[in-house]
Amino acid sequence: MHEDRYIANILAQNRYIADISVMLPIFFRFFFESTFGCRFRFHDRRYPIYQKFPSPPATKHTPIFFVFVFVFLTLYVCFSVWSTKSTDPTPTPWPLQFHSILLMNYSGALEVIDLWYDWPNGRNFNIIQKQLGELLYDLEWNNGTSFFYTLDDSKKCRTVHVEVGILRPNWLDGADYSSQEQVVGFLCKVWEKVDFIWYYEDVVTKRPVHWRFYTAE
Repeated sequence: MHEDRYIANILAQNRYIADISVMLPIFFRFFFESTFGCRFRFHDRRYPIYQKFPSPPATKHTPIFFVFVFVFLTLYVCFSVWSTKSTDPTPTPWPLQFHSILLMNYSGALEVIDLWYDWPNGRNFNIIQKQLGELLYDLEWNNGTSFFYTLDDSKKCRTVHVEVGILRPNWLDGADYSSQEQVVGFLCKVWEKVDFIWYYEDVVTKRPVHWRFYTAE
């Protein structure tokens, strides 16, 4: 209230209010005195207005200015992180059905896999040719059951139950975008998921080029 009357008194009575070079220091003085509780005394003989009106009574104020700056900076940082995250590229979902040939390297153990992916029918079929080894067939179902078998003279067969079933077409949802890298001649976007899968997608065709899995084995 004292500060309001102080400014009103200046605006109503002083003949120098039209001069901006006079008013700016007055408003700055009012701002700092009302916000921080500090007092300023101007000495300029050209403008007796500084001597005519006393300073408003000193009062204790919470440093509102610093609180405002802190809140503003916090909101700015949060918004910047959110906007950056929202503009990150996302992996292209898989087609519902496709055929692909994979070259696998398990720390030196090489395989070639014919992959037949069939999400509408809930199945995934892999024909696995081990380097200098057997030809293995792997039929996976969406209920988590997998059948591994051979068609050679050994006629081996075993079943494995995996709780998650086959991969969904959008199984990369929620992956964190990392960067762009050159992989075997392709410029790829790279995503990381659950700290042990790195997925590389061709920038031009948006097809998968390379995967890396860390199994700690």
